[in-house]
Amino acid sequence: MHSISEVRREPGSLECSANIAGVERDVWFRTDEPVMPRGDAIVPAAVLLAMTAGGTLELPGTVDARMLRGVEENQAVFTQWSRDWPFSEQLRHVEVRPSPAPDWSVPPGDRVGAFFCGGVDSFSTVLARPDVTDLIFIGGLDIPLGDAERLETVDAHLRAAAAELGRRFIRVDTNVRLLSEPLLAWEAFHGAALASVAVLLAGRFARIHITGHASYADLRPGGSHPVVDHRWAPAGLEIFHDGARLERDERVALLGGAPAAPRRRRSPARRRVSHAAQPIHRIRDVRRAPGCLEFSADIAGIQRGVWFRASEPVTPRGDAVLPASLLLAMSAGGTLELPGSVSPRMLRGAAEIQAVFAHWTRNRALAGRPLPLLPVVIDTRAEPDWSVPPGDRTALFFSGGVDSFAAVLDRPEITDLVFVGGLDVPLDDPERLAEVDAHLRGAAAELSKRYIRVDTNIRRLSDQVPLPWMAAYGAVLGSVAGVLAGLVKRIFIAGPVAYAGLYPTGSHPLIDHHWAPEGMEIVHELARFERTERIERVAGHPVVRRRLRVCWQNARTPQLNCGTCNKCLLTMAPLAAVGALERFETFPALDLDRLASVTSSPVARRFWADNLALAHAHRAPRPLIDALDSILARRAA
Repeated sequence: MHSISEVRREPGSLECSANIAGVERDVWFRTDEPVMPRGDAIVPAAVLLAMTAGGTLELPGTVDARMLRGVEENQAVFTQWSRDWPFSEQLRHVEVRPSPAPDWSVPPGDRVGAFFCGGVDSFSTVLARPDVTDLIFIGGLDIPLGDAERLETVDAHLRAAAAELGRRFIRVDTNVRLLSEPLLAWEAFHGAALASVAVLLAGRFARIHITGHASYADLRPGGSHPVVDHRWAPAGLEIFHDGARLERDERVALLGGAPAAPRRRRSPARRRVSHAAQPIHRIRDVRRAPGCLEFSADIAGIQRGVWFRASEPVTPRGDAVLPASLLLAMSAGGTLELPGSVSPRMLRGAAEIQAVFAHWTRNRALAGRPLPLLPVVIDTRAEPDWSVPPGDRTALFFSGGVDSFAAVLDRPEITDLVFVGGLDVPLDDPERLAEVDAHLRGAAAELSKRYIRVDTNIRRLSDQVPLPWMAAYGAVLGSVAGVLAGLVKRIFIAGPVAYAGLYPTGSHPLIDHHWAPEGMEIVHELARFERTERIERVAGHPVVRRRLRVCWQNARTPQLNCGTCNKCLLTMAPLAAVGALERFETFPALDLDRLASVTSSPVARRFWADNLALAHAHRAPRPLIDALDSILARRAA
């Protein structure tokens, strides 16, 4: 058992006693800003260090609910990453046990900060983010507290840079590294240390930027990472992993145009990067009514009227047009004009998302060709306010498959299940759409959840644009989330793979949360579980056995699933491996000859290997194991 005790808070100071993995240390954070710290600021650092041994972590006060959800996700990330990384032995899950009192929260602040060490990375963030008001330097991390002379020299240097840049300067000192050094390599721990400082300052800041070293094209597992950093934040604070949209030479080039940077930075500048002019795409005639968002789109030379229609009479956000439009426009490059106000948070996220796709597609792994970056232009002359008051429900996108069932069973706080018609089931097949709708509506009722249906014709536009649906679908879900933002405060997107097996696709933990406007969370869910773990979690549930729908063929069969397509077989095989398939009402009998003849894609090959391991673990019948062996023996398509 690990424990944090004797937490002492006063303006500008947080102190506690830590006993973690057998290391006992009084830990403190002190700042020259007289802000009352959050008591749960110690949680990111303490959890990651406790993971070196596993077990439980006792905390003598409250922990923000949003932070606790993020802690669970980040533990899954680090657990899966640490199987292969060189920084430490295998990290293990820790059960976090907060106390109901005292209340450690503080009212959120309104300033924008950036961690600042004076290097290329931190200077590039400050220069690229004019809304940053404060630069935060932490003593005791890269410069030891015992080297007082060096610490004061660097402090004076950075304080002068902040003054020349017109920013406030905040210094935070901490001895947390004395606790971490016997337990975990700094490369693995430093992001959690920064997150603890960010939470410490939550009473001053609405957003704090952590600048990473790598671009999206070069990301590696490490302590600070865009999948991880934002999840340490409590409600009211945004921790933003920054800089990954820029390559190193682009960051250096950015420094060349700022007067303060060349004098204060530590590395040479290079030439600027220029970008050629690109086409213009336009969204016009945005019309909002309860339960309905309509607009005219002129994207990549394709003109269509697009609509989203919800069964709930909620007034949609007008900027819900952005996610789907942006990804489609990126297929041609250029600028996208939107005739109204757009959430600043969503705009920041859109820039990151563009960079993710641009970096991913340089090797043509996703869309068949590079996707150029697309600057988004807002037409402020029209200026209708497209925002809506945020909702209070918690929802999940629900197709009736393994992933969405696993998510709803794992998240009891979910109140609403959202089915989107017109995506995997086309609008021009009303009979099939009605059948699936009735099936999912029944599942929601049996699970005691509300059911929301949203129909959209967006595929009549997206299918005409040279962008694969597997690249675009996450953005469309982001638009649907914006349509429901007046009803829903948090919505989960159940992703297909675990953190250890992530690959470029339209819904991804690097992307999904960036589509959310202020007042809403879009959460990429379930990556903490492998596919076979999800199968085992749902296989025994009676509602799942009656309602599971995975087929993408939309064939007319007595059951809801055809039983012969690769998607069906990829689900039926592990269900058979655990001895549960015969109890499922929505599948025909498994044809082992058809299973053995499957030609796997490179992406699906990992799933088939996991299915084979599951079959061996459950001592499945030999014919099933032989069929799975045949798939893996065959060369991937």
